[in-house]
Amino acid sequence: MSTESDLSESEGGTKKRITTKSTDTSASGEDSEVEYTSTEYLDPEYTKKLRSSGKNKEQVSEAKSAKSPVRESTRKAETKRKKKDTMRVWSSAEDGEDDDTDFCPKDLKIMGATTIGAIGIGCLKITENERKNSPNINGAVSGIMKRKIRRAADVINTLIYKAESKGDPTYLRIRNRELESQVEKMKLEEILRNREMEDMRTIVADLKKEVYELNGRLDDAEEDARKARESYRITRRIMKKGEGDSVEVEGDSLPSIEAPPSIKEVDVNIPVDWDLFEDPTIGF
Repeated sequence: MSTESDLSESEGGTKKRITTKSTDTSASGEDSEVEYTSTEYLDPEYTKKLRSSGKNKEQVSEAKSAKSPVRESTRKAETKRKKKDTMRVWSSAEDGEDDDTDFCPKDLKIMGATTIGAIGIGCLKITENERKNSPNINGAVSGIMKRKIRRAADVINTLIYKAESKGDPTYLRIRNRELESQVEKMKLEEILRNREMEDMRTIVADLKKEVYELNGRLDDAEEDARKARESYRITRRIMKKGEGDSVEVEGDSLPSIEAPPSIKEVDVNIPVDWDLFEDPTIGF
């Protein structure tokens, strides 16, 4: 008796396929042959994925079938609103003093209106070149794009003109902040300068006081010198007067001396011996 059986078991993520062959010749039970053709062990995680994928497909299909058209329409409306909010255009009426910081890029914030307009015109020129050279844009779409690009260029040029004529508000705000910082700095410098001026005034007052005291001392010294000169003159005069009186007193006490006679009054009678004088021509 021979039997063949195929058994498939799935316990703990494993499968076994067993093929058995047995031959019973007698009731006493002779040798039986059992042949294991193959044994396969599968990964439990892979089996879980296979099982869960089927369930997920069923759940997704059920969820899609359960969704109502009303929910789909509301979701589309929400997405449209989000797109509209992201493409919102800011107007000058909505701008406050610092609202430009919400949507203005940092690299463009420091530039002037003329520079920004030049950048925009350059971008439009690049777009126009791409429109001309693109083989996919032609016909009515190309004409529409051409008109819109020209209109955008006119708008940018108009904005540049108005900004140059009335002044760039962003640049003016930045300049106003710079001037405010300079004013604050100058106020601090003025406070320090005022303190230095007060110190200088106190120093000048002290110096004036010293000069006044020195002037008083100088006046006193000049007065003392004048008094000394007057006293010196008086004493000198007194000394001169005393010397003259003493000379007169001494002259009265001395004996009188006769003065010698003058030459006119003297009678000169000198005897002359003429024999002493010989003729000078004798002997020549």
